[in-house]
Amino acid sequence: MRYIPYLTFNGHCREAFEFYAKVFDGEIRGMFSHADAPMADEIPEELHGRIMNAYMVADGAELMGADSMPHAGGDVRPAGFCVSIHLED
Repeated sequence: MRYIPYLTFNGHCREAFEFYAKVFDGEIRGMFSHADAPMADEIPEELHGRIMNAYMVADGAELMGADSMPHAGGDVRPAGFCVSIHLED
């Protein structure tokens, strides 16, 4: 079993992960925006730049993250934390 911290950003996930990769000499192994999603035509174009999922590895450690999505009534600030748990079966 692996536990992977999953960070939530308010529109700055790409910049944060690029910074973390540089500082920690890591490798971003995946970063997908809402524009890359199969349902991209159902998402407002102004949100296409937000990250759906980012994944990086640095010195054996893993980190995942995404941008929060604004909801009716304005942006929702990320709060709390998430941990992605990966099981063998």
